Amino acid sequence: MTTSNDRGRSFLEDLPFTYRPVKNGISARLEVSDELTEPEGNQVRISVLASVADVITGVLLSSMTETIALTVDLSTRIVAPIGPGLLEAESRVVKQGRTLSSAEAVFHHDGRLVAHSWVTFMLAPQPASGPFESSLERLETGKGMRRPFIEELGILEAEEHVFEVERRPYTLQPTGTLQGGVVCALMEFAAEKRLGAPISEISVHYLSTIRIGPGRASAEPLGSDRALVTVVDAGRDDHRIGAVGFASSRYSPI
Repeated sequence: MTTSNDRGRSFLEDLPFTYRPVKNGISARLEVSDELTEPEGNQVRISVLASVADVITGVLLSSMTETIALTVDLSTRIVAPIGPGLLEAESRVVKQGRTLSSAEAVFHHDGRLVAHSWVTFMLAPQPASGPFESSLERLETGKGMRRPFIEELGILEAEEHVFEVERRPYTLQPTGTLQGGVVCALMEFAAEKRLGAPISEISVHYLSTIRIGPGRASAEPLGSDRALVTVVDAGRDDHRIGAVGFASSRYSPI
């Protein structure tokens, strides 16, 4: 079935955020709409923040190294519920190594720290062929989501406690693999449904790409407010693990 979001663009193009370079980093603005929050509308989906953090740290590192930065680990924590409204964020590279590099993004609302992301990248083994381009600016905001974020991505319950998302242009990277922010959203939704509460902290370890699909996630509770989440490539005979991580519904200080 072809939907309004299957027109060859990425979901990132619809997210209402902008960014620009500042001294030693990137400054961003994200307009949190109702479509980007969990069903009760009291908290932005943590995968939305993780997606923005991944972009503004990744383009910064890529511009510094003139190569493609591949996300290895992505952790995001929300300190307190963040509803609709304007968020401001800044990213910076914390450590630049020959193989692995670390960066962070911090989110503020009305001058108050509300969320934080750590991202670890691996630099692509081969440098980009020809002149490398990594834009440090996105001055026009996305048009926003017409439907709730999870619904726009096409995440569905395949069976009890198991959730899937298909590979299609809206959810893919230019390389044809499932976008890291989509994997994070799939993990968030699986954990949210298992724990019965919005997710305020998530840590994702990307192990392999989802090249065939669908991506399939399941969450195993570890107590009342924490879950272990696994994502596999359901289209592979061996159901290869694409990502693992922990998710929590407990708010804790940074």
